[in-house]
Amino acid sequence: MTLTGFFTFLEAISQDLRAAARSVRRTPTVTLAVVVTLALGIGSTTLMMSVVRSVVLRPLPFPASAELVQIGPMPATAQQIEGLRAVESLVGVTALSGDRLILERDGRAEQVLGTLVDGHHHEVFGAPPLLGRGLRPEDSLPGAEPVVVLGQDLWLQTFGGDRGIVGRSVRLIGDGAEQRTVVGVHGADYRPGPWQAGFLIPHRYEAGSHDWDDMARFWAVARVRPGASLDAVQAEVRSVAATMAAEGLGYSVPLARELSVSSLLESRVGAVGPRLLALLGTVVLVLLIGCANVANLMLVRALARRNEFAVRRSLGADRARLVRQLLAEGSIFALLGGGGGVALAWLTLPWLRDRLPSSLPRVSEIHMDVQVLVGSAILAGLVATLFTLAPTLRLLREGVGGRRVVGETDGTRRRQFLLLAGQFALTVVLLACCGLLFKSFLRLQSVDPGLKVDAVSSWRVDPPAQRYPEGDARSTYVDQVLDAVGAVPGVEEVGAISTLPLSGGRLGVGISRNAQPVPEGERAMMVSYRAITPGYVPTVDVPLIAGRNIEPTDRAGTVPVGLVNERFVSERFGNAESALGQMLHWPDGSEWFTVVGVVGDVHQSDLATAVEPEVYVPYRQETWAGGMHVLAKGSEAARRGVGAAVEAVDPLVPVRSGGSMRETLAAAMAGARFNLLFFASFAALGIALAAVGLAGLTQFVISRRRGEFGLRLALGSDGARLVRHIVIGVLRPVLAGLLVGSVGALFTGRVVGALLFETSAQDPVVLATVVTFLGALAVALGGFAARKALRIEPSEALRSE
Repeated sequence: MTLTGFFTFLEAISQDLRAAARSVRRTPTVTLAVVVTLALGIGSTTLMMSVVRSVVLRPLPFPASAELVQIGPMPATAQQIEGLRAVESLVGVTALSGDRLILERDGRAEQVLGTLVDGHHHEVFGAPPLLGRGLRPEDSLPGAEPVVVLGQDLWLQTFGGDRGIVGRSVRLIGDGAEQRTVVGVHGADYRPGPWQAGFLIPHRYEAGSHDWDDMARFWAVARVRPGASLDAVQAEVRSVAATMAAEGLGYSVPLARELSVSSLLESRVGAVGPRLLALLGTVVLVLLIGCANVANLMLVRALARRNEFAVRRSLGADRARLVRQLLAEGSIFALLGGGGGVALAWLTLPWLRDRLPSSLPRVSEIHMDVQVLVGSAILAGLVATLFTLAPTLRLLREGVGGRRVVGETDGTRRRQFLLLAGQFALTVVLLACCGLLFKSFLRLQSVDPGLKVDAVSSWRVDPPAQRYPEGDARSTYVDQVLDAVGAVPGVEEVGAISTLPLSGGRLGVGISRNAQPVPEGERAMMVSYRAITPGYVPTVDVPLIAGRNIEPTDRAGTVPVGLVNERFVSERFGNAESALGQMLHWPDGSEWFTVVGVVGDVHQSDLATAVEPEVYVPYRQETWAGGMHVLAKGSEAARRGVGAAVEAVDPLVPVRSGGSMRETLAAAMAGARFNLLFFASFAALGIALAAVGLAGLTQFVISRRRGEFGLRLALGSDGARLVRHIVIGVLRPVLAGLLVGSVGALFTGRVVGALLFETSAQDPVVLATVVTFLGALAVALGGFAARKALRIEPSEALRSE
């Protein structure tokens, strides 16, 4: 192309854009409706795609992250992880666990959340620190110097971003050390586990110790050799574990058979991936409803311009010239609608991120990246161009030569019928999913948590082992805290428990089913373990079904006792009375404690999770449980004084407020509430788009048949009959859409099945309610719009024809 030809081409494009802008301005109502519909559809899709990509699709921020795997399905002991290093298809294996250290500065203590690893961590993950060095295998050896790698947040907030911190000693208490030397600092995006990486410390293993043999507190993370398949790695892992089981080195035969190997990304995302895809499917439904609305609007716009295009054809404009004009108009719609959608998503994303459930992995990594923006731009261009070109080109083909054509064809009416029917079909599916979630949420709310949460608040205390060793010293400190809280005016009851109810935390232990050692190859009975003080049961009003509660006299040196819940009784003893006085035994057959009471079932994880067999033991007899959650029942004024009372006992013990138990219960339902609000928001948007489409089609029918209706009125037609005639005409596609949507809802309900609680994915009541509501809405909207036909002046209508 010559330079002159290029400038001629640019001039032609400029003319097309100016003409397109004038054309768009001539129909402001249609233009506004198309742009708003596109912005809502593109914006919601961009928003949800940012979440899905950040959580599910984006690789983990480590070199060759696809080679990182997690070995499960359960946490492992240090001994088991050491044995897995013999797997030849693994380049390296490391341990990973969340941990808390106590940072002492200026006479006060602060608890810091971080990661407990081993010395092989950095060689497996492959990402060096921002400053200093990473951890080395020798850092995990007994007697090694206690070291720490700081996370960027802790480095900036506590040490002011001092680059000279490497090599200095800091007072970080925990895991057997009080002073640690800083050997490195990581960048902001370094998060090897799903929790905050405030620090990395190496656990110093000592073979034969409790931490080495018994504490299954670590996740085994490994890097596979390039080219090795996960199936082959899993087979070799099971083989090595089976050999260890035969030699009595940490693994049991059943566990060795069940070991699985999955990508680290998959293990992080877990069941969240399908749920997010279900939410993305909801957004796509809204986008499709919006597309149908845009198609209908553009078809109406094209019908209004049939005479314009017929005249242009008669004056010599060829089809290519008209197509170029339409492309220019489509580009304006794409720019306005797509740009508005991306801006809407960009403004909404921080708000959404703050309201996503805390259980969602990688929440802090959610952002809008270049790939999402490019995808949104392409989507906006395709939608706008397709629905600008398609109806007009079809009408041009329906014209005869270059003659002026007036009226509608059967094909045009059929397309309008299908588009409106499609809108309502998709709306039925969307609203049915929302109805199922609403019914599920009501069912979830009706579940009894098993305890009373009103007027109860919690605080977490973690006495350092160096300051309060396991035994009398630790139990005495907890007693002092409970006495101080009980003395606060307005506090009615006070107690403590090792793991807070409804928080999702748990500690499982194995016991013998028949007071005999568990045979080789069989599993022990797993029960949930919690240490409590005597005041816990009355503070949260857990019902005492039989026997007695834990008492202050149940201390170290007295007969070990404990409580069991109703679920435990039903699985082991049959009834509460027969459970009293029974002795529970460890897997090796040794005695643990005597059952002195039976309490009601409590939902410890969330309301949707089934209650587990559970035991409660006196904290004074088993202080190895460590930190405790202090629970106080009382007034709001008392709540404000409890925190100060706890801190005053010992300022060097970190105290964290857990808020009220009512807030804890709300947090346990946050996921279900978010799902409902998400679907409800987009269902409302879908209804609005479908309503706009129906109202627009009704108005269009009235405007196109104005002369006919005027003639009918002039001849004495009854107004109510005319309204019924119009409403019945526009209801035909609605009824077709409701029928198709009902069938679709029966199938798509399975998509949200994973989000439901005690609710059938094909609930007929929900579906009937949705169909009835949308049918009534369609009749009301059609009737309201059709009443305009009664205001037509017959003489004016006939003159206009």
